[in-house]
Amino acid sequence: MPTVDRGLHRRGVEVIWTGRFLRARHTFGFYKLTGLSDCVATDIDSYVEIGGALGRDDARRNAQRQSIRERSRFEAFAVSTTLSQGTEKMLALSRIRAASMLPRDKRRQGWTGIAMGDHTEVVNQALALVNAGDSESAITLLDSVLKTRPDHFEALFFKGEALRRAGAFSDAESMFLEAARLVPTNAEVLFRLGLARFAEGRMADAEKAFIAATACNAGHQAAWLYGGLAALQQDHLADAERLLRTASELDPSSVSALANLVICLQRQERAGDALPIIEQIHALDPANEDAARSLFQAYVDAGALDKALTLATAMAARLPRSAWWCGATQGWIHRTLGRLDAAADAYRRAFALEPNSAEHATNLGLTLRQSGNRTEAKTLLERAATLNPGSLEAHFGLANLLLDDGRLDDAEQLVETFEARVHFPRGASRSVVIPILDYSPGSSYNIRTLLDDLHDFNGEVICIFNSEEVFEALRQHPRIDKFSFNKHNVGVSRAWNMGINQAEGETIHILNADLHISVPMLYRLEQWLHSLPDALCVGVSAHWIDPVTLKEIRAINSGTFTSPIETDLVSGQLFSLHAKRLHDAGITFDPRLSPYFGEEPDLALKARQNGLKIYAVPETDFAHSWGISRRDRPIFFFGRQVNRLRGTIRNEILLHRKWNRFNLANKKA
Repeated sequence: MPTVDRGLHRRGVEVIWTGRFLRARHTFGFYKLTGLSDCVATDIDSYVEIGGALGRDDARRNAQRQSIRERSRFEAFAVSTTLSQGTEKMLALSRIRAASMLPRDKRRQGWTGIAMGDHTEVVNQALALVNAGDSESAITLLDSVLKTRPDHFEALFFKGEALRRAGAFSDAESMFLEAARLVPTNAEVLFRLGLARFAEGRMADAEKAFIAATACNAGHQAAWLYGGLAALQQDHLADAERLLRTASELDPSSVSALANLVICLQRQERAGDALPIIEQIHALDPANEDAARSLFQAYVDAGALDKALTLATAMAARLPRSAWWCGATQGWIHRTLGRLDAAADAYRRAFALEPNSAEHATNLGLTLRQSGNRTEAKTLLERAATLNPGSLEAHFGLANLLLDDGRLDDAEQLVETFEARVHFPRGASRSVVIPILDYSPGSSYNIRTLLDDLHDFNGEVICIFNSEEVFEALRQHPRIDKFSFNKHNVGVSRAWNMGINQAEGETIHILNADLHISVPMLYRLEQWLHSLPDALCVGVSAHWIDPVTLKEIRAINSGTFTSPIETDLVSGQLFSLHAKRLHDAGITFDPRLSPYFGEEPDLALKARQNGLKIYAVPETDFAHSWGISRRDRPIFFFGRQVNRLRGTIRNEILLHRKWNRFNLANKKA
């Protein structure tokens, strides 16, 4: 229901016409009490005359406004009353008429210059129905007017408003457009036209209507505001800022204009410009907690922690039962600034106000751990974990306490148990890495057939493309989960390292692109890998080398043995790595062994250096044709052709030096 208060009159001047309407009587009473009679009309003519004069004469209007300010003697003047919905619209109609500022000789014909006849009362009745929520009956009455007077401005305008309120936005637009045709400079008509378009989501058309309204009446704050909202919806940020700034200047107390201006500035990443406006919003209503929270966050984002603390302290005084203001915010600031004792005191206040809050218990526990009070910290973190079994911070805080005591296994077990219980997002449990040079000419298998083989593989597939042609053809392949593209061939060692670095699985299967393979066999390789003692790697063939000459002295091919064999190395066409042991030992493939040859002996050396083992296991469910290492075709590496013999000799020299150092160290030991 409408409220007439002192603030309303101090912002402007309201002309009233006394009569049977209750709100007019209340306003008349206010004017009478304050000794003001200049804005009181006795009939329609004097109403229009006073309104027109005030509308045309800025000096007179400002003088009248100042007079109201000076004569408002009451500390608080408010009259709240239940009014008929039609009363407010009757006053709106009167304001529209007054705003037309027609010459006196046309006023008796109505403010549009069109003879009113006997339709005024019907229009007024329709207005009462619109405000009572009975748009259908109002439209029926207005149609009776428009049937004989299709150019009746008020009937067109208020029928449009009735249709808009009923949700018939397209029909409402038609009425407003017709009314605007009759009086093209009426700002209110254009504003309501904009509202109808705004409700339909036609932001560009709505913005045009609102801007047209402001051109007719530069003081129409709502038109500026909604124009800014429409521009903001379209991400026309410069236009939105201009419109919303004008709206906030016309009414500095409009929270809607100010808040949307803040949004506009934040979208432009102008947090510094937004901050004083957020402060202005808070100043309008210092007790408003939402506004205070927004300002607090703005201070934090700006790094103005002292201001944030001052605000939090002031809000705590206003809201002494608010754990957020009394403790949580202040505790966070003190802890951020390294004031652990003050932070602990603040978090204690918050926890005392909300003793069942896992968040407060966690914050206090973490702060106490930092300050060295580990016993109480453990109690609080355990309490937090009980209150909220899904609290990541509480459980990881407890894990950190275990780490402080050197209890690594217990810390790891706690984390794993927590992650399993809350279904913490995990990566793939197993990975396949495939370096790809080409489509494997000369082989009946290639990367396409291998990806088909892996269709049902329960894990991730990582492809390392060393060919632009193959990359462009397969980059969108549904079986490829991750990939890296190299413009040139980077060599086997680098490609394996790139794939391993992307792998999230506990088992990493390294496959040649020209393999034909069975998915169940990959699962069995994984079981072998995690069941054999100290296994770093498992493969499908066994090879032994002389540690001095590095020459192969014995080999057992797949299909010729029935139980796992500990060996020096396995073939690089197909092998599986234990990811945890690999990374714990810091093992990578030496990129100097490029473009190929020597990767397997290098892995054998590193396994021995770290006390890990390599096994050949009895699996045969695969097929492979020997690749580049067994064919006399050109080898290109980083865009240049490589001499096969030169590459082999250089890699052998590098491997011998590594093994010689290892053998020498073993002799000394």
